[in-house]
Amino acid sequence: MRGFIYKDLFKGMPSGEKADEVRDEALNSLMNCLNLDEAGTYKDNAVQAYEFLARSCFNDAAKSLNELKEDRAVLLFGKFKEATLRRDPKASVRAREIEFYNALGTAYTKRFNQQREDTSWFVKATEAYGHVLGIEPENYGANYNLATLHYNRGVYNIRAIKAEDDIPTIQQIQEVSRTYFQAALPFMLKAHELDPDRRETLLGLEGIYYSLQDQDSSERYRQLFELLPPQGDQ
Repeated sequence: MRGFIYKDLFKGMPSGEKADEVRDEALNSLMNCLNLDEAGTYKDNAVQAYEFLARSCFNDAAKSLNELKEDRAVLLFGKFKEATLRRDPKASVRAREIEFYNALGTAYTKRFNQQREDTSWFVKATEAYGHVLGIEPENYGANYNLATLHYNRGVYNIRAIKAEDDIPTIQQIQEVSRTYFQAALPFMLKAHELDPDRRETLLGLEGIYYSLQDQDSSERYRQLFELLPPQGDQ
C-alpha cells in the first residue's frame, strides 16, 4: 500500500529532485513487498508498479538529455539500472545502456560543437562512445561518431590558424590535427567494415585520407562512393 501511495504521488508531481525522492520511496516499498511476500499474494501488482517506476527513470533520463541536462541524465540512468538489477540481478540492461550512452555522447558532442575551446566536452563525448564500444565493439553508431568527433576536431584546429601565426606555430597545429585524423581512421574503417554501403562512411574515409595526405586511398573511397546507386534507387 505504501508503495502504491508513493507511486501515485510521484505521478502527480512535476519532474525534479522532490519527485525523484518520492519515486525512490515507492521503489523501496515495492521491493520490500516483493521480498516479504513469500506467498506471492501481491506479486503481480507490485511488479507492474515497480517496472513502471523503473522505466520512468529511463524515460526521464532521455528527457534530461534532450534538455541538455547531462548530469541529471546520468544520475537517472544509474537509478534505472540499479532498480532493474535490484529486482532481477540477471536482467539485461545492455541494449538500454548502449542506447543511453550513444545519446549521451551525442549530447556532449553538441556541447563541444558549441564551445570548441572547452575540451572537457570532447573528453566526455569520447568516454561516452568508448563506454558503448566497451559493451559492443561492433556498434556502428559509436564507431562512426567517434571517428567524426576526432576528425572534426582536427579540421577545426586547422581552420583556426590565423594569418599572423608564424610557421612553427602552424606546423605544430598541423601536427596536432594529424594526430586527430589518425585517431579517427580506425573508427571510420570499423564503421565502414560494419556497413560497407553507407555513404557517410565512404565520404568520411575520403576526407580522413585526404587530410592525412594519402591521395590514393582518398580517391579510392571517392570512387566507391560514386559507384553507389542514387539514394532513391536503393
